[in-house]
Amino acid sequence: ELERARRYLLGSFEIGLQTNSAKAATMAFGERYGLGYSYFMEYPKRISEVTTDDVLRVARKYINLDRYSLAVVSPPKGRECIHMNEVHG
Repeated sequence: ELERARRYLLGSFEIGLQTNSAKAATMAFGERYGLGYSYFMEYPKRISEVTTDDVLRVARKYINLDRYSLAVVSPPKGRECIHMNEVHG
């Protein structure tokens, strides 16, 4: 799972930097937030260094399991579908 996330992030990153304007915007972003204009060049290395322990540590820090909500969304079935059609036309 972590490897798939890495591949996605790195692929998206490369695609997002295909134009000079995108590179310039990324450099400006780095400067604006005090990271330096070349920060984006370290991104692939930083992503490749993330471990499952890092992910778990951050998840434990920011996700409170006592205060989460779960919603399941699925298409209506059978009678539910007929009822929804009557209500919503």
